[in-house]
Amino acid sequence: MLENWTTDRGNLNVRKINFLHGRIHEGFWYQVDSYWTHLVSLLDGRPGTPVVFAGYSRGGTCALISALRFRAERGKVRIGAIITVGQPMCVDSNLARKINHWRPREYIRIVTSNDVIPLAPSNFIDYAHAGVMWFYNKSGKLWINPSEEVINAAIRQDNSLLQPHDSPLGFLLAIPDQVEELKKGHSLTNYRYQVYGNEEMYGPSAGGPYGWTRAGERGPGSYYF
Repeated sequence: MLENWTTDRGNLNVRKINFLHGRIHEGFWYQVDSYWTHLVSLLDGRPGTPVVFAGYSRGGTCALISALRFRAERGKVRIGAIITVGQPMCVDSNLARKINHWRPREYIRIVTSNDVIPLAPSNFIDYAHAGVMWFYNKSGKLWINPSEEVINAAIRQDNSLLQPHDSPLGFLLAIPDQVEELKKGHSLTNYRYQVYGNEEMYGPSAGGPYGWTRAGERGPGSYYF
């Protein structure tokens, strides 16, 4: 999965296009555009049905952009929730503020401390996140909308790439293992382990948010990207 980020030009295109009260990542917008007609045909026949848009990694950005586009263009589709896992940034700070005004509790972003993809592209070029952040550290501890201090401390602790090394040579020799660790951090296996290992939130046999179960089952009206 991590290799796809460097080979897919749509991911690396960080230009933005205007949308509503802000701007959206151009590459992700055109990925949504490639299946938009098909998605509209699926949902237009279900007016008033609550739809859960969900996705993992860049699929999370597609889920968010699809929900925003339905809200803007086709008001008869009722957005029940937006749930993303390991989602990168795809909107600018203005649109992020507008999203939070629209749906502060129905948009959930699940993120783990050892996954670097949600940190991309970068807030230095005015990309931002919105929604309610469910943040798990490597031990499975959950914070909801944690402070920047909590996030940064967990990221530093749970990523070996950021740990001190005895020498520059030691750092260089450790890079192959660290790259593998970065790949594992963004994997769905990592998310399943850290989210469903958290009995404090769900109990030993409960499912995740909005009925996302251990087996990955989805209820009616859920569209997964």
